[in-house]
Amino acid sequence: MEEDMATKGKPIISTGSPKGSKKRKTISTGKRYIINTVLTVLVIVIGQMMIDNGSISRYQGSVLEQVGIYIIMAVSLNIATGYLGQLPLGHAGFMSVGGYSCAIFIMRMMGPMHVTMYDFMTGTPATTLLFVCGLIFGGVCAAICGLIIGIPALRLKGDYLAIITLGFAEIIRVVMLNIDSVVGFQLTGGAKGLTGIPSYTNFTNTFVVVAISLFLIHTMMKSRHGRAILAIRDNEIAAEATGVNTTYYKTLAFVVSAFFAGVGGGLYAGCIGVMAPCQVRLHEVDRDPGHGRPRRHGLHARLRHLGHVPHDPARGAPCLRRLPHGRLRDRPDPRDDLPSAGPAGRLRLLDGQLPGEDHQRRVPVEEEAGGGGRGR
Repeated sequence: MEEDMATKGKPIISTGSPKGSKKRKTISTGKRYIINTVLTVLVIVIGQMMIDNGSISRYQGSVLEQVGIYIIMAVSLNIATGYLGQLPLGHAGFMSVGGYSCAIFIMRMMGPMHVTMYDFMTGTPATTLLFVCGLIFGGVCAAICGLIIGIPALRLKGDYLAIITLGFAEIIRVVMLNIDSVVGFQLTGGAKGLTGIPSYTNFTNTFVVVAISLFLIHTMMKSRHGRAILAIRDNEIAAEATGVNTTYYKTLAFVVSAFFAGVGGGLYAGCIGVMAPCQVRLHEVDRDPGHGRPRRHGLHARLRHLGHVPHDPARGAPCLRRLPHGRLRDRPDPRDDLPSAGPAGRLRLLDGQLPGEDHQRRVPVEEEAGGGGRGR
């Protein structure tokens, strides 16, 4: 009785699990890696078999390749935005550098290595070696550009970092557009673009690169370097006070992000077959059919918001790549109605409005902002 009174009102600390409770079963890290490897190999093998027997058409295979490319782009952007917590707007520029560098390297080395266009279709050891070296070369070139812009830019924060990286992306586009006249020979093709790129990208090598990229980024973020990057994102002042070299790790994250963006750009060049400066602009302006209002979209606009969710960019990228294709293939081609549309119909088609859609009055920006409510 006295012992009960003595222990009454004091917290009781339990050192064991309650009776009847089941322990949570966990899988070791090694087994998880083995399971993931087996599943990845099965997906790639089954996908390639479906392409070979015609279950997946050539168009669908091209869309799947672009899905893989955009997974790499989204996950690489996630390093700088999701893990590091910064807001760079130059990811499209790094993709451009990687795409041009990889394509030029492969095209210039085809002669010395005695590789033809047909060899990329059949797949030989020489083409595999050239493909791997080209991707690494494109990634390294993009990483060097990331280092050049990262050292001064990452001392800034917020909107200032966004502005300077935006300017850097536009500088890259202008350089690719005019470098031929500076060097005196054809390098990037100028405004018409770099043509004649061999189709070295296919379903198998695209998703092998996707798997390797995801594994390397995951491994890096689980290491002490990744923990230092996460510490900077959570509280940069506290991380610096505990001995983390914030400048070094911010630059490291930026360079790694640029490297994988360059790898994605190299795959993109082989998938599309043409590299032009207008393909990798930060945004493009088009007309919303039926409304006539400008609508901005582009690589960074599609991927930027994914970087703020550290675990989901690889899931969101396929949706962003697939949805526009499904919408466009379900809609009729407006060019089919161009001969019978008449002068008025042709003007509406050129203005971005599809046949059969009601033409709505376009409200000027000034009227929307100020005097739009006077007639209501």
